[in-house]
Amino acid sequence: MAAGFFHITYKKDRIFGLDLMRAIAIITVLLGHSNLIIKDTAPAFANLPLPNGVELFFVLSGFLIGQIIFTQLTKGHFSSFGDLLRFWRFRWFRTLPNYYLVLVLNLGLAYFGLTKYALSSFSWKFWLFLQNFAWPFYGFYPESWSLAIEEWFYLLFPITLILTLRILRKLSAQWVSLFVIAVFILVPIWLKYNFAEHTTFASADDWSKNMRRVVIYRLDSIMLGVLFAWFSFYYQSFFKRSRWILLIAGILLNVLNRMYNLHFETVFSQTFFLVIQGISMAMLLPFFAHWRKASGFLARFITYISVVSYAMYVVHFSLVLYPMAHFITFGDGAAAWGYYAVFFGATLLLSHVLYKYFEKPMTDLRKRKSI
Repeated sequence: MAAGFFHITYKKDRIFGLDLMRAIAIITVLLGHSNLIIKDTAPAFANLPLPNGVELFFVLSGFLIGQIIFTQLTKGHFSSFGDLLRFWRFRWFRTLPNYYLVLVLNLGLAYFGLTKYALSSFSWKFWLFLQNFAWPFYGFYPESWSLAIEEWFYLLFPITLILTLRILRKLSAQWVSLFVIAVFILVPIWLKYNFAEHTTFASADDWSKNMRRVVIYRLDSIMLGVLFAWFSFYYQSFFKRSRWILLIAGILLNVLNRMYNLHFETVFSQTFFLVIQGISMAMLLPFFAHWRKASGFLARFITYISVVSYAMYVVHFSLVLYPMAHFITFGDGAAAWGYYAVFFGATLLLSHVLYKYFEKPMTDLRKRKSI
């Protein structure tokens, strides 16, 4: 019975390198947020300069969705409203069930006073992913700010691409798609620059709430992944040949960007830190996208973490960490490390249950012809 509980199924033709990127992304997110537990016990460990897992998720999502769209374009299956509906159906059966289930669970926790935030911080906007569309994000359902950015990307990019293809029907899909990608990258950068130039941020946290977590300023981060998918699809040999150079350059660029933009005190930092960070992480994609296979226990564990990563993301903060922080004073010493272990164990167990008994069955529904 225990073996059956822990067994999960997934496609066997997965690309290990992309699974590794996704596993790194979710692990760094968990390590970053769990610092709340051990910040007094091990401040040096808590403040390690980890990669930004959310930004890694953004470029990876853009890359994977871009590959799907460009493949469909080549086959002539991405040109009508019906094609658009099929695309949305496949995405939304994957993303919306978990989002709304955890939203309802957050409402329950807040109603009964079992978490750190109050029910009064909830807004109807959460139902429509409008909680941070063009305004600051605060409090309730903390993970949802990035999910809103991804959902608006799924909505806006494909419909804009199809409309532009119809308007510019005499041009090839390859170059029309590149034009749309450029628009989705350049417009958010311009919006960020204009906002930063006319705004004084009180702190890095203030900048994060007002810019980093706001949809209209962040679509470019996902589009950078789409841009690399475009290069991967249309210039495969170059994409593969350049993977080692881009890997090294991307790591160096990420480190330099973090060194020289620590405090977000200038308009340049406030505008371009996120852009450069996204570019540096997208530069890792050629290397990891060509790491096809790996074997052994560690490889299987990494693949497992990748498979349940979305479930881990939506449960770890609001359903595990915030309820713990509401009832527990973590303090320092051995007790804090115990709570640290409980956090990771509870997150892994809860995400496993969510994936196996809800996310996977809901995702499988999209294969049914009647839906």
